[in-house]
Amino acid sequence: MSRPKKVTERCRDCAVAGGKLHEPFCPQERCPYCGGQLASCDCIFDVLQLDDAERRAVDEYVDDTVEPLRGIMERWWAALESKGRRPFQPLPPNDPGRVIHAVLTGRVADVRALQQAGFEADVAREDGYTLLMAAVLKERVDLVEYLLGAGADPNARTASGERVLGFALRSRDTPSESSDPTEDRQAQCVRLLLRHGADPNAAGPDGHTPLMEAAWWGALGAARAMLDAGADATRKDARSRTACALAREQGHARLAALLEGAMKPASPR
Repeated sequence: MSRPKKVTERCRDCAVAGGKLHEPFCPQERCPYCGGQLASCDCIFDVLQLDDAERRAVDEYVDDTVEPLRGIMERWWAALESKGRRPFQPLPPNDPGRVIHAVLTGRVADVRALQQAGFEADVAREDGYTLLMAAVLKERVDLVEYLLGAGADPNARTASGERVLGFALRSRDTPSESSDPTEDRQAQCVRLLLRHGADPNAAGPDGHTPLMEAAWWGALGAARAMLDAGADATRKDARSRTACALAREQGHARLAALLEGAMKPASPR
Protein backbone atom coordinates (compact mmCIF):
# COMPACT_ATOMS: atom_id res chain seq x y z
CA MET A 1 0.00 0.00 0.00
CA SER A 2 1.40 3.38 -0.98
CA ARG A 3 1.64 6.11 1.59
CA PRO A 4 -0.68 9.10 1.18
CA LYS A 5 1.03 12.16 -0.19
CA LYS A 6 1.80 14.91 2.29
CA VAL A 7 -0.11 18.06 1.40
CA THR A 8 1.97 21.23 1.69
CA GLU A 9 -0.05 24.27 2.61
CA ARG A 10 0.58 27.15 0.24
CA CYS A 11 -0.11 30.87 0.23
CA ARG A 12 -3.59 31.41 -1.18
CA ASP A 13 -2.44 34.36 -3.32
CA CYS A 14 1.02 33.51 -4.70
CA ALA A 15 1.04 29.72 -3.97
CA VAL A 16 4.48 29.56 -2.29
CA ALA A 17 4.98 26.81 0.28
CA GLY A 18 5.49 27.40 3.99
CA GLY A 19 8.91 28.85 4.81
CA LYS A 20 9.40 30.27 1.31
CA LEU A 21 9.39 33.95 0.35
CA HIS A 22 6.23 35.33 -1.23
CA GLU A 23 6.21 36.36 -4.86
CA PRO A 24 6.76 40.13 -5.31
CA PHE A 25 3.66 42.19 -4.45
CA CYS A 26 1.80 39.25 -2.94
CA PRO A 27 -0.85 40.86 -0.65
CA GLN A 28 -0.14 38.26 2.05
CA GLU A 29 3.48 39.29 2.64
CA ARG A 30 4.15 41.14 5.90
CA CYS A 31 6.41 44.18 6.07
CA PRO A 32 9.64 43.48 8.02
CA TYR A 33 9.64 47.07 9.30
CA CYS A 34 6.12 47.54 10.71
CA GLY A 35 4.70 44.01 10.62
CA GLY A 36 1.66 45.13 8.61
CA GLN A 37 0.63 44.19 5.09
CA LEU A 38 3.57 45.00 2.83
CA ALA A 39 1.34 45.88 -0.13
CA SER A 40 -0.48 48.60 1.79
CA CYS A 41 1.87 49.95 4.49
CA ASP A 42 3.63 53.31 4.13
CA CYS A 43 7.10 52.23 5.25
CA ILE A 44 8.57 52.79 1.78
CA PHE A 45 8.17 56.56 2.22
CA ASP A 46 10.00 56.77 5.54
CA VAL A 47 12.60 54.05 4.98
CA LEU A 48 13.71 55.48 1.63
CA GLN A 49 13.06 59.10 2.70
CA LEU A 50 11.32 59.85 -0.59
CA ASP A 51 10.91 63.43 -1.76
CA ASP A 52 7.57 64.82 -2.97
CA ALA A 53 8.11 63.83 -6.61
CA GLU A 54 9.06 60.27 -5.63
CA ARG A 55 6.06 60.02 -3.30
CA ARG A 56 3.77 60.99 -6.17
CA ALA A 57 5.36 58.34 -8.39
CA VAL A 58 4.71 55.66 -5.75
CA ASP A 59 1.14 56.86 -5.09
CA GLU A 60 0.25 56.82 -8.78
CA TYR A 61 2.25 53.65 -9.59
CA VAL A 62 1.81 53.78 -13.34
CA ASP A 63 4.84 51.91 -14.74
CA ASP A 64 7.68 50.47 -12.64
CA THR A 65 9.82 49.77 -15.71
CA VAL A 66 10.62 53.46 -16.18
CA GLU A 67 12.18 56.08 -13.95
CA PRO A 68 11.74 57.30 -11.33
CA LEU A 69 9.56 54.40 -10.19
CA ARG A 70 11.96 51.72 -11.40
CA GLY A 71 14.81 53.06 -9.27
CA ILE A 72 12.55 53.58 -6.27
CA MET A 73 11.31 49.98 -6.35
CA GLU A 74 14.84 48.63 -6.79
CA ARG A 75 15.88 50.55 -3.66
CA TRP A 76 12.79 49.33 -1.79
CA TRP A 77 13.37 45.67 -2.56
CA ALA A 78 17.03 46.03 -1.58
CA ALA A 79 15.93 47.57 1.72
CA LEU A 80 13.46 44.74 2.32
CA GLU A 81 16.10 42.10 1.59
CA SER A 82 18.53 43.85 3.94
CA LYS A 83 15.95 44.03 6.73
CA GLY A 84 14.90 40.43 6.15
CA ARG A 85 11.73 39.63 4.21
CA ARG A 86 9.16 37.51 6.01
CA PRO A 87 8.47 34.09 4.47
CA PHE A 88 5.03 32.54 4.25
CA GLN A 89 3.97 30.81 7.46
CA PRO A 90 0.82 28.63 7.53
CA LEU A 91 -1.75 29.81 10.06
CA PRO A 92 -2.77 27.84 13.17
CA PRO A 93 -6.12 25.99 12.90
CA ASN A 94 -8.10 28.52 14.96
CA ASP A 95 -6.70 31.66 13.33
CA PRO A 96 -9.32 33.95 11.69
CA GLY A 97 -7.13 34.14 8.59
CA ARG A 98 -7.50 30.38 8.14
CA VAL A 99 -11.25 30.71 8.52
CA ILE A 100 -11.31 33.41 5.86
CA HIS A 101 -9.35 31.25 3.46
CA ALA A 102 -11.46 28.15 4.14
CA VAL A 103 -14.72 29.98 3.56
CA LEU A 104 -13.62 31.64 0.32
CA THR A 105 -12.75 28.29 -1.17
CA GLY A 106 -16.05 26.79 -0.04
CA ARG A 107 -19.74 27.65 0.04
CA VAL A 108 -22.11 29.87 1.97
CA ALA A 109 -23.11 26.75 3.89
CA ASP A 110 -19.57 26.64 5.28
CA VAL A 111 -20.06 30.13 6.71
CA ARG A 112 -23.19 29.00 8.54
CA ALA A 113 -21.28 26.06 9.98
CA LEU A 114 -18.48 28.33 11.15
CA GLN A 115 -20.95 30.72 12.75
CA GLN A 116 -22.48 27.81 14.64
CA ALA A 117 -18.96 26.98 15.81
CA GLY A 118 -18.58 30.46 17.27
CA PHE A 119 -17.17 32.60 14.46
CA GLU A 120 -19.11 35.80 13.75
CA ALA A 121 -19.83 37.47 10.42
CA ASP A 122 -17.24 40.16 11.23
CA VAL A 123 -14.40 37.71 11.88
CA ALA A 124 -11.11 39.50 11.13
CA ARG A 125 -7.37 38.98 11.20
CA GLU A 126 -5.20 40.96 13.61
CA ASP A 127 -4.70 43.64 10.95
CA GLY A 128 -8.46 44.20 10.67
CA TYR A 129 -8.89 42.33 7.38
CA THR A 130 -12.41 40.92 7.55
CA LEU A 131 -14.18 38.05 5.87
CA LEU A 132 -16.36 40.58 4.03
CA MET A 133 -13.25 42.27 2.61
CA ALA A 134 -11.99 38.94 1.36
CA ALA A 135 -15.38 38.10 -0.12
CA VAL A 136 -15.65 41.34 -2.13
CA LEU A 137 -12.03 41.05 -3.28
CA LYS A 138 -12.83 37.58 -4.66
CA GLU A 139 -16.17 38.83 -6.04
CA ARG A 140 -18.12 36.18 -4.14
CA VAL A 141 -21.53 37.79 -4.58
CA ASP A 142 -23.35 34.99 -2.76
CA LEU A 143 -21.05 35.22 0.23
CA VAL A 144 -21.17 39.03 0.30
CA GLU A 145 -24.96 38.95 0.36
CA TYR A 146 -25.02 36.34 3.13
CA LEU A 147 -22.45 38.10 5.31
CA LEU A 148 -24.20 41.46 5.05
CA GLY A 149 -27.47 39.81 5.98
CA ALA A 150 -25.73 38.23 8.96
CA GLY A 151 -24.55 41.61 10.23
CA ALA A 152 -21.09 42.12 8.70
CA ASP A 153 -20.01 45.77 8.79
CA PRO A 154 -19.90 47.29 5.25
CA ASN A 155 -17.87 50.23 6.59
CA ALA A 156 -15.18 48.23 8.38
CA ARG A 157 -11.58 49.38 7.99
CA THR A 158 -8.25 47.62 8.37
CA ALA A 159 -5.59 48.90 10.75
CA SER A 160 -4.08 50.86 7.83
CA GLY A 161 -7.45 52.47 6.98
CA GLU A 162 -8.46 50.40 3.95
CA ARG A 163 -12.24 50.19 3.51
CA VAL A 164 -14.47 47.31 2.40
CA LEU A 165 -15.47 49.31 -0.68
CA GLY A 166 -11.79 49.80 -1.46
CA PHE A 167 -11.24 46.03 -1.60
CA ALA A 168 -14.30 45.66 -3.84
CA LEU A 169 -12.86 48.20 -6.25
CA ARG A 170 -9.55 46.33 -6.46
CA SER A 171 -11.12 42.96 -7.19
CA ARG A 172 -9.08 41.00 -9.70
CA ASP A 173 -11.81 40.30 -12.21
CA THR A 174 -12.64 43.95 -12.83
CA PRO A 175 -14.03 44.09 -16.39
CA SER A 176 -12.74 46.37 -19.09
CA GLU A 177 -14.79 49.38 -20.10
CA SER A 178 -16.10 47.43 -23.07
CA SER A 179 -18.00 45.08 -20.75
CA ASP A 180 -21.60 45.58 -19.70
CA PRO A 181 -21.29 47.86 -16.65
CA THR A 182 -24.58 46.67 -15.13
CA GLU A 183 -23.89 42.94 -14.90
CA ASP A 184 -20.32 42.38 -13.70
CA ARG A 185 -19.81 40.75 -10.30
CA GLN A 186 -17.76 43.66 -9.01
CA ALA A 187 -20.68 46.07 -9.50
CA GLN A 188 -23.04 43.58 -7.85
CA CYS A 189 -20.81 43.44 -4.78
CA VAL A 190 -20.57 47.23 -4.63
CA ARG A 191 -24.36 47.61 -4.92
CA LEU A 192 -24.85 45.12 -2.08
CA LEU A 193 -22.43 47.06 0.14
CA LEU A 194 -24.14 50.36 -0.65
CA ARG A 195 -27.59 48.88 -0.04
CA HIS A 196 -26.45 47.83 3.43
CA GLY A 197 -25.07 51.23 4.36
CA ALA A 198 -21.54 51.48 2.94
CA ASP A 199 -20.56 55.16 2.69
CA PRO A 200 -19.63 56.06 -0.92
CA ASN A 201 -18.12 59.37 0.24
CA ALA A 202 -15.86 58.13 3.04
CA ALA A 203 -12.38 59.47 2.26
CA GLY A 204 -9.07 57.96 3.26
CA PRO A 205 -6.03 59.83 4.62
CA ASP A 206 -5.08 60.88 1.08
CA GLY A 207 -8.52 62.30 0.43
CA HIS A 208 -9.49 59.52 -1.97
CA THR A 209 -13.14 58.53 -1.90
CA PRO A 210 -14.40 55.15 -3.17
CA LEU A 211 -15.57 56.92 -6.34
CA MET A 212 -12.03 58.17 -6.93
CA GLU A 213 -10.70 54.64 -6.50
CA ALA A 214 -13.26 53.37 -9.00
CA ALA A 215 -12.13 56.10 -11.41
CA TRP A 216 -8.48 55.12 -11.00
CA TRP A 217 -9.10 51.42 -11.61
CA GLY A 218 -11.61 51.95 -14.41
CA ALA A 219 -14.47 50.28 -12.55
CA LEU A 220 -17.32 51.64 -14.66
CA GLY A 221 -20.15 49.55 -13.23
CA ALA A 222 -19.04 50.18 -9.64
CA ALA A 223 -18.79 53.92 -10.28
CA ARG A 224 -22.30 53.97 -11.72
CA ALA A 225 -23.56 52.13 -8.63
CA MET A 226 -21.93 54.67 -6.31
CA LEU A 227 -23.30 57.64 -8.24
CA ASP A 228 -26.77 56.07 -7.97
CA ALA A 229 -26.18 55.86 -4.19
CA GLY A 230 -25.26 59.53 -3.87
CA ALA A 231 -21.48 59.57 -4.34
CA ASP A 232 -20.22 63.14 -4.76
CA ALA A 233 -18.36 63.49 -8.06
CA THR A 234 -17.20 67.01 -7.20
CA ARG A 235 -15.01 65.95 -4.27
CA LYS A 236 -11.25 66.45 -4.67
CA ASP A 237 -8.29 64.50 -3.29
CA ALA A 238 -5.22 65.93 -1.55
CA ARG A 239 -3.85 66.97 -4.95
CA SER A 240 -7.11 68.71 -5.97
CA ARG A 241 -8.07 65.97 -8.47
CA THR A 242 -11.69 64.92 -8.95
CA ALA A 243 -12.73 61.37 -9.81
CA CYS A 244 -13.24 62.57 -13.39
CA ALA A 245 -9.66 63.88 -13.55
CA LEU A 246 -8.34 60.56 -12.23
CA ALA A 247 -10.33 58.60 -14.83
CA ARG A 248 -8.97 60.78 -17.64
CA GLU A 249 -5.45 60.49 -16.24
CA GLN A 250 -5.71 56.70 -16.48
CA GLY A 251 -7.31 56.70 -19.92
CA HIS A 252 -10.81 55.53 -18.90
CA ALA A 253 -12.73 57.66 -21.41
CA ARG A 254 -16.26 56.28 -20.90
CA LEU A 255 -15.94 56.46 -17.15
CA ALA A 256 -14.59 60.02 -17.34
CA ALA A 257 -17.59 61.03 -19.45
CA LEU A 258 -19.97 59.51 -16.91
CA LEU A 259 -18.25 61.35 -14.04
CA GLU A 260 -18.15 64.63 -15.96
CA GLY A 261 -21.90 64.41 -16.46
CA ALA A 262 -22.39 63.72 -12.74
CA MET A 263 -20.55 66.94 -11.88
CA LYS A 264 -22.94 69.16 -13.82
CA PRO A 265 -25.88 70.70 -11.92
CA ALA A 266 -29.29 69.38 -12.83
CA SER A 267 -31.16 71.47 -15.38
CA PRO A 268 -34.16 73.38 -13.99
CA ARG A 269 -37.52 72.07 -15.13
